[in-house]
Amino acid sequence: MIRRVIRLGAVALLALVLVPTAAGQGDRESVIGVLVARQPTAAVSTAAVAAQIAERDLNDYFAQLGESLRIRVEVRETDQDPVRAAAALRELIALGARVVVGPQTSNELQAIRPIAQAAGVVLISYASTAPSLAVPGDGVFRLAPDDRLQAEAVVQLMREEGIEVVVPIWRGDVYGDDLVQAFRSAFPGPVAEGVRYSPAGADYPAVVAALAAQVQRAVDRFGAHRVGVYFVSLGEVTPLLRAASQATGLRAVSWYGSDGAVLELSLLADPAAAVFAWTTGFIAPVFGEFIANERTDLIADEIRSRSGMAPEPYTLTAYDSVMVAGLALRTAGRDIGRLPEVVAAVADGYFGVTGPVDLNEAGDRISGSYDFWAIDSFDGSLVWLRQATYEVVPGEAGHLDWLEVRRKPGEGFPLPPIPTGR
Repeated sequence: MIRRVIRLGAVALLALVLVPTAAGQGDRESVIGVLVARQPTAAVSTAAVAAQIAERDLNDYFAQLGESLRIRVEVRETDQDPVRAAAALRELIALGARVVVGPQTSNELQAIRPIAQAAGVVLISYASTAPSLAVPGDGVFRLAPDDRLQAEAVVQLMREEGIEVVVPIWRGDVYGDDLVQAFRSAFPGPVAEGVRYSPAGADYPAVVAALAAQVQRAVDRFGAHRVGVYFVSLGEVTPLLRAASQATGLRAVSWYGSDGAVLELSLLADPAAAVFAWTTGFIAPVFGEFIANERTDLIADEIRSRSGMAPEPYTLTAYDSVMVAGLALRTAGRDIGRLPEVVAAVADGYFGVTGPVDLNEAGDRISGSYDFWAIDSFDGSLVWLRQATYEVVPGEAGHLDWLEVRRKPGEGFPLPPIPTGR
């Protein structure tokens, strides 16, 4: 059994840059732009490292074929900020990029899509998942499934664990709104009104106080063991869980998260937030990139070696996205106007490190799996631990395969005496 663990501070963080294959005389160069976001506590974005590895692999492949084309990857960090993403996209367009891999979030994609369309630039997002952004013919391709499948995975887990009523809490943007709506449509039982908070400048104690009131009403009616909290977040997962640790009643129910929280390093570094996540059995799904593929392990190991970090969520999808972009540029040649249809054709026939890339009419991936990660005990400390996989096959019912015995919230690892609230 493979146990994939993320532990803060296990290795030093390194920022190594790959040197691309040198272009010879007569070679033609195409620029692929890449938009990434780096965790605040990380020295490097593993998606950026993956893009650089893909640049090398593409150029080595073209050289072996005797092709004159060479790829140059230009990476820009956005900090998940739509304004920065828009500025970065304009800069990449000025550099000649006709295909841009990214952005990472749906909020950014919603903001920059009109800019790309006006410039005739194709976007290949490796992590945007909001269902409302699935628009046929918009020049946007997404190599991760949209969030209707993520919601389905969470609902399946909750049903297996006996959750009958859910109180959602979510960030108020296209990502959070879409995912909660998908969850409401999929969950068979009652879903409370929940709490929608602003991603920027939220008053977290006030947010969790409103949540606690709704949770208490659900507990009074159904019992704590039948109530679940569904938390849709990005980087604010840590301060919000820290605030929740001080609220009355919230540690008595089970907590479930979204892909935006998975492998968040700051959560491991915050004792109050990490212990609260452990106590409540906090578990969240993310698109499952680790498949039974030797190439997958090789690329993941190289990313780990060059960055000093295990690949963050959607890092391997970023690698596949750059590969698809480069192969599409080769196929389109100088007929750049054909790029949208060429990208679609190349992606549909591509088997990458994340498996087969099959797209629907909106240009989104339609199959794959989700890995469930939880804060749990490993080798004497709290870590991110991959616990289960949910297989997604179009037209068939999904199935959960457990890699670990699911620990009941609050059981197992003996914790040090630290303030944890009530």
